[in-house]
Amino acid sequence: MKPSMKYVANMHGNEVVGKELMLHLAAHLINGYDYDPRIRWLLDNTNVHLMPSMNPDGMSISREGQCVGLRGRYNSAGVDLNRNFPDPSHTVRSVEQPETTAVRKWIDTIPFVLSGNLHGGAMLVRYPYDDTYGQATVESRTPDDDVFQHLARTYSLNHPTMRRFSCESQTYHDGIVNGAKWYPFKGDMPDYTYVQAGCMEVTLELSCCKYPLSYQLRRFWTDNMKPLIKLLEESHRGLRGVISDEAGYPVTNAKLMVKGRYMPFRTSHKGEYWRILLPGRYTLMASSPEHNELEVPVEIIEGQTTVVNITLIRKVRSYYPGAGVNNVNAEKSGPTFANLYSNVKPNLEDDVDTTDNSLSAPNFNNLEPSLSRARATFTGARYSDYEDIPAERRSYPFAASSPTGTAAIQRRTSVDDEPEFLEDTQLEDPLNYSSPVTAVRSTTPTPLNPPAWPVAKLRTHRW
Repeated sequence: MKPSMKYVANMHGNEVVGKELMLHLAAHLINGYDYDPRIRWLLDNTNVHLMPSMNPDGMSISREGQCVGLRGRYNSAGVDLNRNFPDPSHTVRSVEQPETTAVRKWIDTIPFVLSGNLHGGAMLVRYPYDDTYGQATVESRTPDDDVFQHLARTYSLNHPTMRRFSCESQTYHDGIVNGAKWYPFKGDMPDYTYVQAGCMEVTLELSCCKYPLSYQLRRFWTDNMKPLIKLLEESHRGLRGVISDEAGYPVTNAKLMVKGRYMPFRTSHKGEYWRILLPGRYTLMASSPEHNELEVPVEIIEGQTTVVNITLIRKVRSYYPGAGVNNVNAEKSGPTFANLYSNVKPNLEDDVDTTDNSLSAPNFNNLEPSLSRARATFTGARYSDYEDIPAERRSYPFAASSPTGTAAIQRRTSVDDEPEFLEDTQLEDPLNYSSPVTAVRSTTPTPLNPPAWPVAKLRTHRW
C-alpha cells in the first residue's frame, strides 16, 4: 500500500532549473537504491512520479542566461499553462490546452497524496490557495492550512538559504507564503489538484534567475537534493487505510473527509486512501452511495503512520419497483470556493457510537517497514486481524501512466425503504457482521525522523 507522490517541473518553459533537478533526482534515486538505506526505503514504500517538463515547446525556444522576460513561458499556442486549469470560483478560462488535459487526467486517475510544482524566478515556497474572491492580495487559506504550512517549511527549512533569502526586496518568514497573499491568480494547477483531487500541492520557486548558466546547475542540485527528498518522505505522514465491504471487496471511489476540514478525498480502485495530517486527534468520515455512512475517531502520532482499515456495511436494499437504490447520478463538478469557505457541516449521519482509546506509541529503532498491531475499541464494532501487505516489487522513480478518464464525483441518493418490505429484502450477511465498522489500527515506522543526514554520496552524479 504505497502512497503516490509527484513532482511537475518546467510548466513555464523558460524556468528550467526544475527540469534539471528532476533529471538529476531520477539518477540519484536509481543509483542510490543499492547503497543508501534511506533511498531504498523510500522507493520500496512510495510510488514516485517525476515529470521533468510539462512545457517542452516553451523550453525549446528559451535561451540560457535569460533570467527575466516571457520568452518561452507559454506553450506553442501562447497559453500560460498555470492559468489554464479549471478553477472552482470562475467559469471563464482559456481553451484547455493538450498539456493541461493530459496532466489533469493524470491527476484525476492516480490518487496522489502530495505534489510539488517546480518554478523559477523567486526563492520561496507557495502554498494554496492562489486564488481568492476578487483580486485583492490577501491570504486565502485552505481547510488544511496547518498541513500546507508544515509541508512548505519542510522544504524551505531544509534548504540552505531559502528561509532567510528572497529575490525580492520583501522577505517572508521561513521562506514560505500563501499564494494569494503573494499575488492572486486563477486557473493554477495547485488549487485544482487540491480541490478536485484532494491532493496537497505546494509550489517551489527555486531560483532568482529563470534560466541560469549551465555551470551553476551543480549548486542548485546541492542546495535542493535534501529538501526534495524530505518532501517525498512527507507523503508517509498521517493516515492511511483500506475501505472494504462485508465480503472483503474494496469500496472504490468512497468519499472521505476529516471532520472540520471539509475537503473530500477518494479511495483508489483498490479501496486505499491516504491523508497527510499533523499529530493530533481527528474524526474520519467515510461514505459511499451504496453503504452506510460512519464516523471513526483516529489519532496521529508523530513519527508514525496511523493505519485504519474500515469495513462499510451496505444499505438495506429494496427490490420494490421504483426504489431509488440504483438511481445514483454522476457529476463532474467538484466543490466550489463558496462551499469551502462556508461552515456548513456535511449531512453525514452517525451510524455507530464510537469511543476513542488513545494509542501507545511503540519505539522503532530502524526504518524497516514491518507493521505492529495496535487495537482500538469502537463501541458495537468487531475486530479483524490486520494482515500484513506482501512485499511488493522494487519501485523505480519513473512511473508511466496512461490516463483514460476523469474521476466522477458521485451524488448520494437516499433509499426509500418501506417497512413492510424490509424483512423480505434485507441483504444476506454471510459473514455475520453485526456492526457497521470493522477497524484495525496499526502503526508503521516512517523516515520522518531518519538517522543523520546525508547517507548518500554525490559520487555518482555528473552534469
